[in-house]
Amino acid sequence: LRTSVPGILLSVIWLATAVILFAHRLWIWRQFCGSLHNSWVPVEDTFILESLEDRSEAGDHQAGAGFCNPGISSPMLAGVWKPCIVLPEAKPIEGSTDYILLHELVHLKRHDLLYKWLIQLCICIHWFNPFCAVWKRKRERPANWPVMKLF
Repeated sequence: LRTSVPGILLSVIWLATAVILFAHRLWIWRQFCGSLHNSWVPVEDTFILESLEDRSEAGDHQAGAGFCNPGISSPMLAGVWKPCIVLPEAKPIEGSTDYILLHELVHLKRHDLLYKWLIQLCICIHWFNPFCAVWKRKRERPANWPVMKLF
């Protein structure tokens, strides 16, 4: 087994860059989660709570808890191990709550948060490959399809 100094040096640079990129993404995620957790409150709107319960009973998936956060502008699924739906403080347009919850539950059912972290890891490993950036954009569109079928 022959190894060359330039080959080893390039491997070390590649690995160090991948580790630094992934550590940076983890740090940003922890910062975001910390700010998210510091300002969220449990959902008190009975309609939203009933919708989450109805969706869970219908087998869509265990929705976890619902929270409101004044610091976000659109609904999201948060938490890789204990996912929950986080809603903005502003009230959604009348009649759209079910669609919003269904969209977030589709992300939950498909384990999109785990896939996003897997994609982040792949992007960090293949940081030199411009085609890896395409993966990041392909996850949101399929989550909209089940909601669009209802129209």
